[in-house]
Amino acid sequence: METGVPGHTAEKLLSVDEFLVGYPRDGRSWELHDGRPVAMAPTSNRHRAIVRNLYDALKARLPPPCYPDFEAAIKPLRNDREYWEADIATSCSPTLEGSEIASPVVIVEVLSKTTAAHDREVKLPDYQRMPSVIEILLIHQDKVLVEVYRRSNPEDDIWQRVDLDRLDEVVVLRGHGIEMSLRDIYPAK
Repeated sequence: METGVPGHTAEKLLSVDEFLVGYPRDGRSWELHDGRPVAMAPTSNRHRAIVRNLYDALKARLPPPCYPDFEAAIKPLRNDREYWEADIATSCSPTLEGSEIASPVVIVEVLSKTTAAHDREVKLPDYQRMPSVIEILLIHQDKVLVEVYRRSNPEDDIWQRVDLDRLDEVVVLRGHGIEMSLRDIYPAK
């Protein structure tokens, strides 16, 4: 595609469908940012430990048919050029064809220095637009801090934020009627 400037071609932006058919199958995780495939950087040991601990805690507590999924594919509602991979998401709906999680209830992102701004400024608002989502957890890996974003009423778009910063505090996931201590999430030092 020509840009109007001799010798320059425009970058082809991908739709989600084009991305899912053509993104590299090279063992890395990929997201689609504004039509551009973006390879995710490898995660730290602490990041993986937090994800593993939380996944195990959710799996032990979620009543059937609900389940947790890690590296959960999320397709935002706002456009067809974004496709996120959440660290964990939960659902109580049957598995969909394809890769995305069906009707996520809880979405979790473990923040790192390189992803925190994008997770908070871009992904968080996208997740909040999804009608099935009741809670979103932003978990800091460099300190004990879990930001819990909770829809105040399933029928509205008003969100409340609660910060938990002590290992003896409890995360209440109202969307599933379960709770867990921050000790269940953070690895022992």
